Amino acid sequence: MQSISKEDNKRQKMGYNSELRPIHQAKPISSTYCDPVLIKDGTVSCLYRVSRAGKYFIIKTVKGESGAHADLIRREYELLIALNHPYIVSVFTYEVVTPVGPGIVMEYIDGCTLTEFLSQNPSRKLRQRAVDQLLDAVAYLHKKGIVHNDLKPENILISRVDNTLKIIDFGLSDNDAYFLYKGLGCTPQYAAPELKANKQTDCRSDIYSLGLLMREILGKRYSAITSRAYNLIPQKRYTNVAQIQKALSRRRNVLPVIFGVLLVILTLCLYFTGSKLRALQSVQEAAVQREHFADSICKDIDKRMAEIYQPVIDDLPNIMYQDVCYQELAKAMEQLSTVSQSFQNSTQDSELLSRFNSYYTNLQFKYYYSALEIIELKPLSPALRNLNSSK
Repeated sequence: MQSISKEDNKRQKMGYNSELRPIHQAKPISSTYCDPVLIKDGTVSCLYRVSRAGKYFIIKTVKGESGAHADLIRREYELLIALNHPYIVSVFTYEVVTPVGPGIVMEYIDGCTLTEFLSQNPSRKLRQRAVDQLLDAVAYLHKKGIVHNDLKPENILISRVDNTLKIIDFGLSDNDAYFLYKGLGCTPQYAAPELKANKQTDCRSDIYSLGLLMREILGKRYSAITSRAYNLIPQKRYTNVAQIQKALSRRRNVLPVIFGVLLVILTLCLYFTGSKLRALQSVQEAAVQREHFADSICKDIDKRMAEIYQPVIDDLPNIMYQDVCYQELAKAMEQLSTVSQSFQNSTQDSELLSRFNSYYTNLQFKYYYSALEIIELKPLSPALRNLNSSK
């Protein structure tokens, strides 16, 4: 039974659905491949899809007859056969005899490039999943001492079956290979400045490419992280993938907290706003009720005053003498105390009491002067005239 390394065991526990296969052993699948179909015609190499026993495989061959090219293909095979990761293309063997010539036999991925994947407007969850898988794969490469040197959308495939990401094309992962093929296979848009300047590369060169890829996948949402990753100066970039993963984790964990705090604040604002509205409504309702009460008291004062004064005023035209009219008016005014006592006892509200007193006083003057207009037209009685004459 084959032993499993601690690293492979760890990846199994993390939920990777891939079989652990022997490494450093090129076990031929078969020399019987058929139906070759050219799927990529590159500058240095070609990719063919072939079939065997109802399954598809990819064969990567050298383009032309250059011995240096063939040597680099074999070196790429030696690099890949030592790798075992669910997000890196699997290599099975190097075959000398195939329908398309010597080449690397690797797994066939029924998928699309990262560019095609993004054009389908995938969900945020799928985008984050793709970034996580990409970072996990590159971190694995760097732990193995491998720098990919050509991370770009065309070298990242997304499976149509389960959206699993796969990194392909390790032809430039050897620095010698890069210097030999610079300008042929490397994409300037995603290549780190030190790559284009023919300088020695390290994992920070891949981190530069990762920053650009993450910006395309995630958009501006994580711009602070991606911009640091693709900084033109290597010393200012993240030094390893783990730092990027940690920064993303913090950013993702902070967002729910921020949203949670904002939700609490919004809830409290709505609560207190609602409380204020309810309080305002209560105040308004109380004001309306208070106004209704005041109106009812004023109407009662008006009614009582009319009951006291109006009969007297109506009877004044029938009284002959002025002094007799005053006597009748005085008798009526003696009853006003009952009206005053009534509204004084109706409330403790000083403002309302002041309002009632003012209304009561105005009515009193109204009725009194109405009576005077009638009384002053009348003569004094003979007895009162004689009394005034004797004085």
